[in-house]
This record gives sequence, structure tokens and C-alpha cells, in this order.
Amino acid sequence: MMGDPSRGEAAAWKQLRMLRAEGFAFRREHEIGEYRADFVCLRRRLIVEVDGGVHDLLGRAERDAKRDAWLTAEGFKVMRFRDSEVLSEANWLQRVREALQAQPDAPYRWKTAPVRTLPLEGGGQGGGESVEPDASDTEEYDENSNTEALLTPPPTPSPSRGGG
Repeated sequence: MMGDPSRGEAAAWKQLRMLRAEGFAFRREHEIGEYRADFVCLRRRLIVEVDGGVHDLLGRAERDAKRDAWLTAEGFKVMRFRDSEVLSEANWLQRVREALQAQPDAPYRWKTAPVRTLPLEGGGQGGGESVEPDASDTEEYDENSNTEALLTPPPTPSPSRGGG
């Protein structure tokens, strides 16, 4: 889905966003390994691909099969729809909904984040409290978030020198 989306991709995105009300958030053009998924629900590890005419080109079916095999080995379920299906059939979204409901929630996974040591209160030196990501968080992990900024304490202001 590089560049401008096809009519089918644009229609699919509008409809997939409606599933957020049911607790299924999709991301658009999300990188997974060396691949880019058209749409992915990380919570249920479900990928939705909307294939336009380029997928009819010689050799594309083999590349798609290799890609889908790799993504499946990584724990994703891949669903493919033609542009024409998305534009003319109402039941494609129902099939996605059923697949989402059949898939269990994916285990919560943090990217490897460095462990930071916070300074002691009062600006003292020494080993402070070790802070690691909390895996009990109920929201989906956002690979685009800046976890390092969240784990790094703000700089301690230097004392001001009063003039006379």
C-alpha cells in the first residue's frame, strides 16, 4: 500500500476503524519485520491485506505466499481481500469480525527497553530505584511511542546564583 491508497484500501480503512468501538484497533501500513501490513490489529495479531491489480502481476502471488508464510510463523493470521470484494461485498467486514473474535488476545510484549536507574530523592548519589516496563498495563504496546523518554527522568535544575 505504498503511496496513495486504492479505492478498496481507503474503503477498508474507514470500515476497519469502526471496529474500534468493539475493542479492535487497527493500524495502517504497520511494519512487521521486513514487511509492511496494510492493516493490523496487534491485540489479536490479525493482518488484513487489500489486494489491487498489482497482485495479478507475474510473480506477485509467490511473493505474497512467502510473505504470508513468514507472518504466520510469527503468530499472525493473514486475511486477503480483493479491492472489488471490499467495494462490493458487505460480508468481508463480517468475516474480519469473526476472525477477530476467534483469535485470542496476543500476549503483551514490550520491545526490549533499557533499564533506567532513577536518582535518589533530594539529588543524592547512588543506586536508585530500578524502573522496568510494567507488563500488567492493559493498553496495547505502541511501537511508535517513545518509551525511552518515559523512562528517563527529567534533568535536575542547577541551583541559581543570586546576584547582589
